[in-house]
Amino acid sequence: MTARSLFAVCALFVLRPAGAGETPADRLEISAEPPLVPVVPLAATTPGRRFIELPTLEYRFEVQTACGSDSAPRSLSINIADSRLALSGAALESRAAGELVLTVPARQLAPVAVDDFCVAGSTADGETAGRPAADGTGALPPAAADPEPRRLLTVPAVVSAQASLVCAGESGSTIRYVTQPLAVTFACMAPAPAPVESAQSTGER
Repeated sequence: MTARSLFAVCALFVLRPAGAGETPADRLEISAEPPLVPVVPLAATTPGRRFIELPTLEYRFEVQTACGSDSAPRSLSINIADSRLALSGAALESRAAGELVLTVPARQLAPVAVDDFCVAGSTADGETAGRPAADGTGALPPAAADPEPRRLLTVPAVVSAQASLVCAGESGSTIRYVTQPLAVTFACMAPAPAPVESAQSTGER
């Protein structure tokens, strides 16, 4: 390689413009606690894999944004499936963290497969049971203060949120993209206790 060719290659690296969203000062972070979905126990005779239909889910997002010193937020959007939340820069600055709520209708959500979860009589009250069919965090213990212990199972990456932040200033605009997997927590509801029959109802005198 000649000296002239080497100089040309170095010039390309120096003059190559940064891609959208590559400004180090731009920052976008999103997170959301998994919504709680109640699950009715199955009969003990039907263990194994089951598919749980998801209801409408509501995710409350904690959002952290920052733009470069010579720019300001122009817009923020968050998408889950076919549901979208969009804010202008002014609306974004006027909202406190944690106030961004996105509701996803049940029709946009696929069933979730779990193995041996919420099977009546398979474990004692208060014990955890079940595991997600895919790799995940596994079962979580119920709160000790809960008068009706529920077995909980958190399944990660049930849905995915795509977010984008547009920063604009005198030097132009940049876009920061983020993809965040979101979880769902299933709560196995304890079956109602069987009614106690009185002596009169059983025919005893």
